[in-house]
Amino acid sequence: MKHLVASFLIFALVLTVCFMGSGTIVCGTNELTQKTDAVIQNVNDDNYSDALKNLNGLVEFWDKTQNKFIPFINMERVDEISEKLNSIQSFCNKENKPHMLAELSSVKFLIQDLKEAEEFSIFSLV
Repeated sequence: MKHLVASFLIFALVLTVCFMGSGTIVCGTNELTQKTDAVIQNVNDDNYSDALKNLNGLVEFWDKTQNKFIPFINMERVDEISEKLNSIQSFCNKENKPHMLAELSSVKFLIQDLKEAEEFSIFSLV
């Protein structure tokens, strides 16, 4: 009986951690996607000063959020997004629209991929 109770408690703990991790990632990636879309819109409008402001907000939010993601995701993904955000900042200073849009699209794809890969499902437990 003790083993059954212990097993149930461990299972409940695993489920709780999975749900918390999934919720953290989904909320964070939704916010990151919105901020990325705002930067893309500014770049499409050739408004580089607002793009730089929104990009700095995106990078600041990413720096705060990535620490919450680390226990749940592959560190390579975190590094890849961080590197791309840094390269976008250098493109923004040069007002290099095609490269900025390409990198922003890549960041947006990585964020969506991160969300889809880490969403909770029954297979997360296996």
